[in-house]
Amino acid sequence: MPAAELVKRENNIAQIKVSLGAEEVDRYFKKVLKEFSSNMNIPGFRKGKVPKNVIVQRIGAENLSGAVGDELKQYAIDEALEDLNLTPRSGQTRWHSDPDPAEGEAIEYELSIPVLPEVTLPDYKAFELTVPVLSITDDMKDRFRQRLVERFTEFSDKAGACVEGDAVLLGFSSTDAETGEESPLAMQDMFYKIGAEGNFPGWDEIITGSEGGAHHDFDFTVPDDFADPRVQGKTLKVSLDVKSVHVMVEPEINEEFIKEHLKLDTMDQFEEHVEKMLSMERDQQVHQMKSEMVMQKIAAEMEVEISEDMIVDELDGLVREYDAQLRQHGTTLDEYVKDKGQTLAEYRETLRETAVQKIKVFLSVKQIAEVEDMNATGEDFQRYAYMLMQREGVPPEKMKELINNPEFMREATYQIIREKVINHCADVAQFNETEATDEAAAPAEEATE
Repeated sequence: MPAAELVKRENNIAQIKVSLGAEEVDRYFKKVLKEFSSNMNIPGFRKGKVPKNVIVQRIGAENLSGAVGDELKQYAIDEALEDLNLTPRSGQTRWHSDPDPAEGEAIEYELSIPVLPEVTLPDYKAFELTVPVLSITDDMKDRFRQRLVERFTEFSDKAGACVEGDAVLLGFSSTDAETGEESPLAMQDMFYKIGAEGNFPGWDEIITGSEGGAHHDFDFTVPDDFADPRVQGKTLKVSLDVKSVHVMVEPEINEEFIKEHLKLDTMDQFEEHVEKMLSMERDQQVHQMKSEMVMQKIAAEMEVEISEDMIVDELDGLVREYDAQLRQHGTTLDEYVKDKGQTLAEYRETLRETAVQKIKVFLSVKQIAEVEDMNATGEDFQRYAYMLMQREGVPPEKMKELINNPEFMREATYQIIREKVINHCADVAQFNETEATDEAAAPAEEATE
């Protein structure tokens, strides 16, 4: 076994010294010679039976030594990282000593390699947090019924511009006007009734008069009492497409309706159904809030030194991601920052806090997964693939292709473990529930299904 020594560790760069014994060097000489022998076509010798002296004569002693050296260096890195419990990250490995290997002789390498920083987690199991919980109100029940009406409303295509009372099929996404970060306020397909109570302020005026195929870019300040606390009061840049215009025929909720669509017999059963579905959605919402609160607290209280090169790498990734999103809507990040009166460098600086937060979440997820021995199982991957096919519309044949992609599998593994970690932390932390006063926080449409 190699002997590994951590010489020093600064700015998330580990300088390592690795010593390999003569027997390990000889093992790799034999391995490389066997590979060359198996791939050579030399008259008079069977594949895999070419003698060493013939191989050396054919490829040269220097090339043999170089090939063995490449194998030994990777072996040294892998073994040293495992022995010293270090995790490599993106970046260039620097070799301070790179001797040529020789059979029957030990060898010593010294190198510097970028590694993830050391992390000291707070005692997240001892967290005491307060989370607001909504009571089920009559207004919420009314909104639930209205959403149920909207769900079973029939639509017929309409030519020409939309007017009040019409429905339009929308698709929209949004980004934070301050940071450019993707916002959770987004929908692929949503029927929007012009003039309906509870519509986003100002949207009716923008959409009315549009025909199918129209596109609108506009700024939208989210109301302070909006259901999703992640966007409350924020100004977002909205990119909206009017996909089609429709005339609406809304159903009446009566016994005939609930028997046909909900398989319920009486209106009393329907009222119980409404209460149950709203309670389920509220519980999901509370769990989501708990998850976000506990991860924010972990990130705020964890001890970690994040080097500047890590932040720069994350900023590069965010810039590429936001540019790709904007290009989908016919513009670029350069155009976006010019409209804001900024340079790209100034805009990058506004993303610094976001970049640091993402790094902290990644590091805390990794550390907690190790502490709690969390892994991604085959069943987890099946659920993840099914989710992508259902929510994102990924076809089965594309899913099979993705599963064979190492980069996709790494990302899938992280997302699976991330969800496990976040759910675990939300479950083990202590929460005090207080009654929420925000009655505008209505459960989402998914609760009607």
